[in-house]
Amino acid sequence: MAQSAARTGSWQQQSQEQQQQQQQQQQQPQKPIDAATAAAAAVAAAIQRKSELHAQIQARLQSAGPVLNVLSSSTATSSSNGAAGSGGIVPPLMPASNYSAAAAAAVAGAPRFVPAGATSPATTTAAAPSTSTAASASSGEAAKVNATNLIIDSQGRTIDRLTGEEVQLGQHRPTLKVNLRVKKSEQFKQAMKSNEEPSSGPTGLESSQFYDPKIPQKLPNRQSRRQLAFHEPGKFTKLAARIRTKAQLRRLQESVEAKARRTGIACATKLAAIQSASRTDEVVPSIEWWDAPILKSDDLSYSVLDSGKPIVELLQSDWFTRLVEHPVQLKAPQYPEKPPEIKLQLTKEEQKKLRRQNRVEMQKERQEKQRLGLVPAPQPKLRMTNLMRVLGSEAVQDPTKAEAFVRAQMDKRKRDHESANAARQLTPEQRRAKKIRKLTEDTKTGVTVSVFLVKDLSDLSHRFKVRANAEQLGMTGVAVTHRDCCVVVVEGGPKQTRKFSRLMLERIRWTEGKTKVPDNQCKLVWTGFTKDRAFDKLDFQSAPTEMAGREIFKKAGVEHYWDHCYAGNVLQSVGGESA
Repeated sequence: MAQSAARTGSWQQQSQEQQQQQQQQQQQPQKPIDAATAAAAAVAAAIQRKSELHAQIQARLQSAGPVLNVLSSSTATSSSNGAAGSGGIVPPLMPASNYSAAAAAAVAGAPRFVPAGATSPATTTAAAPSTSTAASASSGEAAKVNATNLIIDSQGRTIDRLTGEEVQLGQHRPTLKVNLRVKKSEQFKQAMKSNEEPSSGPTGLESSQFYDPKIPQKLPNRQSRRQLAFHEPGKFTKLAARIRTKAQLRRLQESVEAKARRTGIACATKLAAIQSASRTDEVVPSIEWWDAPILKSDDLSYSVLDSGKPIVELLQSDWFTRLVEHPVQLKAPQYPEKPPEIKLQLTKEEQKKLRRQNRVEMQKERQEKQRLGLVPAPQPKLRMTNLMRVLGSEAVQDPTKAEAFVRAQMDKRKRDHESANAARQLTPEQRRAKKIRKLTEDTKTGVTVSVFLVKDLSDLSHRFKVRANAEQLGMTGVAVTHRDCCVVVVEGGPKQTRKFSRLMLERIRWTEGKTKVPDNQCKLVWTGFTKDRAFDKLDFQSAPTEMAGREIFKKAGVEHYWDHCYAGNVLQSVGGESA
């Protein structure tokens, strides 16, 4: 009873306070409000009147008796559990602070009632913005619409019940984080676009004393990502096919060149295709360059000298003096700049004495290292003859052991000597390279040429000796066979030419062989020096006529070799016939 009486007194006190607040609000001057605010105030007043009515009913029930108090308490409990709208006697009463929130939510389109004792932060925080949003959205005629007159038609549109016009309510504000991020990104993009647009007035940076208009301003821009570049289908297949085709053509070309080299066509085709510019016929100028500055006449040619005038009048006197210029004599390119060093030739006695002195010096140096402890002292050199003198008592105690020790030492010395000789010995490849190095000569300063005239060169053994020795000596040249004469031209160094000349003039017996020619002989026609080689390698070529033989030498620019040999052979044959 005491609790019910206290509860009744509290409700009465709350109702009195609410009446006093209403009177104070009525006394205060009213400010002009819009339709939405008026609707919210009307809803709040209706809810307040309903709460007052419930308070009066509750007070009467409390005064009726304890039975009704129990009934009212059970009814209130069931109503708080969600049965207020389905037949409860007394609905749950809300605190006065929640009525204003419920009214604002009703205007904004949110649920109108909040459970008693619960506080909704979203509703309380969103009440004022919702009211402002609805007020801003209700522009024009929609601002005059009363919130209690809004209905929803069959199509789901919000319509004013009195006028029948559609009312546009405020848009729903997104609350999900995804939507908020999207909205923030759009706002950021709009802000960036507004910053990029050039402003007409001066900015803060331009007004600064450190601003330089000559320096361009570059905005930070993000590098675009590199796009994927895909190869076209079949690209690498075509590339591989092209490479295989090139390799096949190269192999075919090498095989053709090898066959042409074996048949002797390579050199002929090369000489026919390649014609050096230095071997072409030179055009004789009208006047040489060294004579042009000293002539007075404008007609720069030697025909001026045939005009009959004195030579002194035709020449410029300023160019002549009494001095005589002696040019520096230059050495021929085939001679070396420095004379070769001649080695000192020693007699046998002098060689032995020099070797003995060298060995004594080496022995003294070895002894000094042993005294300093740099190298260990060698073991005594034992032989069967000095066995007893070196070992002494050890040889007497165990002669067999001493003899075995001496023989093992002798075998070790022999093996060391043989291994040292084998290490100094050259391998077959090194011996071959050494022989080639001794035969090869430097022909950069000049080439020695020898021209031989052979009466008959049809024997195969003679041809083999000429070709093999030329290849071994590393010489180049050509051998042209003709029915009247055979010309052999070789190019190389002085030593090579000397060895080959001995082969041609002394070693080969020209009168012997399968094709015996009684008066066959070889003679040296000419030998001298040239600057460059005229041939690649020594090849045998056949000339059916005299003009064909001369053409072979003419392709190399040395047709005078053939002319000299052929003319000499003709003169010799004519002289022999006349005799």
